[in-house]
Amino acid sequence: AACFLRAYGYNASIQELVGYINYSDAFDDMAFFGDAKTDTGCCSSPALTIAIDNYLSDKGGKMWVCNKSGISFDALISYIRSGKPAIVWHTSDGDDPSFISGSERMQYPLYENSKV
Repeated sequence: AACFLRAYGYNASIQELVGYINYSDAFDDMAFFGDAKTDTGCCSSPALTIAIDNYLSDKGGKMWVCNKSGISFDALISYIRSGKPAIVWHTSDGDDPSFISGSERMQYPLYENSKV
C-alpha cells in the first residue's frame, strides 16, 4: 500500500499507514485484528482499503481506492488494461482467506506475507 501511494506522489511509509488502520479486538473485515505496529495479527482487504482511504482523506487526496474482492482474473486484466491501477492480494493456495470460529478459539490458515 505504501509503494502504491508513493507511485502516486505521496510520501507514505508503512509506519505512517499503521496509524490510519481501524483496529478491533475481534476478527472483523473492516479492521485490523491485533497490533500492526508489532506485526501481530491480521486484516483483510476491506480493512486495508479503509486505511488507504483514511490516509488519502487526511492528506487531501483527490483519489480513493475501491475493494474489488472476488473479481475474476479476466475482469482484473480488463480493469488494469483500462488504465486503472490495482493492488493484488492473493492467497498462496488460491482460496479465499477464511477462519473457523469455535466457542473459545479461532483457527486461522497459515496465510502470511511472502518469506524467502
